[in-house]
Amino acid sequence: MAFAQCSCPNGSNSGIDYFRPLNWREPSAGCSLVTPLSCESTGQHRFLQVENVSYFSNPDAGTAVLNQMDVDTCKKDCLKNCSCKAAVIRYYSNASAAYCYFASQLFSLSTIQPGVVHYNSSAFVKVQINSTALGPQSSTPRSSIGVASKHTKKEG
Repeated sequence: MAFAQCSCPNGSNSGIDYFRPLNWREPSAGCSLVTPLSCESTGQHRFLQVENVSYFSNPDAGTAVLNQMDVDTCKKDCLKNCSCKAAVIRYYSNASAAYCYFASQLFSLSTIQPGVVHYNSSAFVKVQINSTALGPQSSTPRSSIGVASKHTKKEG
């Protein structure tokens, strides 16, 4: 039996939590930004990389950058666009020829196995850093995200 389990992305090596569960008792309910993104403070936007994931929603033509580009160009273009909440990158064998999608809303990411799906995909989720470098400030959540991974439950 396969089931999905959600978790909030963490700040990896930084030790900073950019997301928190919407409901601590129900981790599958999703996550919210600890510090909401501010278009007035774009110089404080950074990316949190979540590897081997795909966005659940099929990207529509309006969000796709149709020209293939390298990952850094895609990320820079997302940083310049206030409505871009994440840059979702998909490539086959060459990361310098990646397909870049801008997500204006980000709900759920699903883990992938590149060897099975035959492509690589990562999401670069935009987060707001705190100008005082003391960590994110608490505030009202404005967006949700969750990372789901499929696990196989053995029955016996």
